[in-house]
Amino acid sequence: MVFKTTNFFESLGVASIERIHSQMISWIFNNYKEFKEKTFCAFLEYFGININLIKEVVTCTEYKSIDILLLINNTALVVENKIKSSEHSNQLLRYKEIIANDFKKNNVKYVYLTLGENSNNNDWKNVSYSDLLLALNVLKTNNNKIKVFVDEYKDSIKRLSDVVKDFLENHTQYTNVFTDGSLTKYDKRPKLVSYSENARYVGENQLETIFQKLFLEKLIKALNLKQQTFIFETRGNAAFRFVFRKIKFGDKHFNIDFQFQNGTIKVPLGYWGIDKEVDYDMTKPDDIPLKLKKKYFKFMREYYDSQVRRNNSKSKAYISVSKQYDSWGIKDFKTIVSDLKEEIEKIAKVVDKIEF
Repeated sequence: MVFKTTNFFESLGVASIERIHSQMISWIFNNYKEFKEKTFCAFLEYFGININLIKEVVTCTEYKSIDILLLINNTALVVENKIKSSEHSNQLLRYKEIIANDFKKNNVKYVYLTLGENSNNNDWKNVSYSDLLLALNVLKTNNNKIKVFVDEYKDSIKRLSDVVKDFLENHTQYTNVFTDGSLTKYDKRPKLVSYSENARYVGENQLETIFQKLFLEKLIKALNLKQQTFIFETRGNAAFRFVFRKIKFGDKHFNIDFQFQNGTIKVPLGYWGIDKEVDYDMTKPDDIPLKLKKKYFKFMREYYDSQVRRNNSKSKAYISVSKQYDSWGIKDFKTIVSDLKEEIEKIAKVVDKIEF
């Protein structure tokens, strides 16, 4: 698949900037009168709003940190827009509390707009940029200036969505997604010239980390895990984890997890608390008794893998064993799924055997 960078938004280097997308979406809503009403009502259906008559639309961006707030008739539409970043610090819950307090008389719809990463909060409707493109395609206007801008925006979203789709279908053609996540745009410059056009698009727009997250979401679904999984990132590299087992040592509680990040398989043991869960950032290494550390490392090397690496956090109550899963970004998807399934099953059996 070949693309040419001729789009207005890409030429300005803003095709992946969340704030630009938020402003553009807000601009489209703000100009609702320029579109044929029937088509704009059809457009709204993609956001969960079903109306036949539009009386008023009021738009606002960055309302108390909420990306987009729209008042449509008696409905408040809240849009959290994520391209490169993910949900953090209970954002969605906090935004719901803000809206519940400030717009008590309105019906409220919540939309989580991403490249494909879903929210675990059922109150928020997951809408992808591919869905947004479908929504924009139903809009009709006789205003040529409006049409030019909307068409350019649609082209930009299509390019973005097509690259996402191509990556998820052909991830081995995007090795930079798995190697360049922690690099700055400046550091990547010498490498970009050797990449394919699509891979270069990812690098130029700093999309490696969010593409990793999309890949991990696909991987988690294929693994068909029973445990609740969490996707996060550190230093530009995405990871997923889940809890294997909760244990008690003395009066303290600990979690044994599985974690996969940037080709590294980890089995961490972390301090949970005594009577209630503690803030991880407030923990310290001494919260894990030395006797437990020794027992855990000894057992994992004896029964899991004698070559695993031992890892001790210098500042938090966290230890782990780890091993490399080399060249994972260039392996075919079925192989990755099969290998990780085998590894997870092996670790699960070992973890179940540990006696404390």
